Amino acid sequence: MKTTAQKGLWAEQIAFAHFCSKPNTIVMTALNGIGLCDFCTINTETGRVQKYDVKYGGKRFHHGDMRLIHRVASDKQKKLGIRLIYVMEDGSIKIPQPKKKKNEK
Repeated sequence: MKTTAQKGLWAEQIAFAHFCSKPNTIVMTALNGIGLCDFCTINTETGRVQKYDVKYGGKRFHHGDMRLIHRVASDKQKKLGIRLIYVMEDGSIKIPQPKKKKNEK
């Protein structure tokens, strides 16, 4: 059985590989895994920077079926626009869409 730390490290490497395979994308990782986000991506054509915090997509039983364990970004992560992404046990990536604020359409 893998430890939580091992699952997290594995998930980060899968996420890096996922984004490295995208065209015009450079992946920049956090130094020694310290900080509010695990890595950033830079689009070399548009200059757009995205910040991500990787979570292992663990599941648990809920009302008879397996459900993703939902994680919530910290207030600082929300303020800085850091997105949470999930790497599932099968290596697939799930990037939840940010929720719109009530006053947005």
